[in-house]
Amino acid sequence: MSFPVKFIPKAALLGALVLTTAVIGQVAQAQPIPVEATAAVQAVSITKARAEAIALQAVGGGTVVLALLERDNGSVHWSIDIVGSTAEHEVWVSTTGRVIKIITQPL
Repeated sequence: MSFPVKFIPKAALLGALVLTTAVIGQVAQAQPIPVEATAAVQAVSITKARAEAIALQAVGGGTVVLALLERDNGSVHWSIDIVGSTAEHEVWVSTTGRVIKIITQPL
């Protein structure tokens, strides 16, 4: 059963807008979850050193400042943060050694 819009109280519409805004804000701030490098994960994953080498090659060099094994949307990947001479990079490397994503920000 549907009601004409004129019967929906303005307070209910405002409440729905506030709730929607809050949910969107939480989704936008969602962070990947670091994964503990258990024996099972290590058995199916490339090493941290190999992931760093792949990431450095993908962005043309720099200095690795952080390397984490993360879970995001059900997939596990290495997240490698690299600082270069003109930019900062976050490189996602799959557990099989494929570059998934490169995020670059100028310094």
